[in-house]
Amino acid sequence: MRGPQQKRSCANTAGDDGNTTPPTAKLWTALEPPLITSFSHKSLRELYEAAVIAQCQESGESVTAVMRATITTIHRRLLKTFCELVLKTSVSEMTNDKLLTAMEQILATMTNYQIPDVYAITSQHLKIDLRQKDVKAVS
Repeated sequence: MRGPQQKRSCANTAGDDGNTTPPTAKLWTALEPPLITSFSHKSLRELYEAAVIAQCQESGESVTAVMRATITTIHRRLLKTFCELVLKTSVSEMTNDKLLTAMEQILATMTNYQIPDVYAITSQHLKIDLRQKDVKAVS
């Protein structure tokens, strides 16, 4: 059996005179995510760049030192394949501007910002006769 437990004291741990140590300066602050109002690639990129620029202005860092070139963010084998097959050029001749131009051309040809009217498509092409008891598809 153990004896009675000793009570814990609520002693002043701030020091003899009651002063606490001064607060330390923050080395970095967490980047708050921007409010997303659109899921388009262009608007997401603009929000990200604005947040990075604001963070750099607050911390005093150079924006060019923080942001990386697009060409350095792509896996080397993927970049080599993209250059050879799509752009018909070598990786050594590829620049960041050429890569961005090629990517913008590819994205411009996609059906961005267009959601098809599914109700109109199905009502036009899908015909179901619900009066039939058992319908079997024959190929």
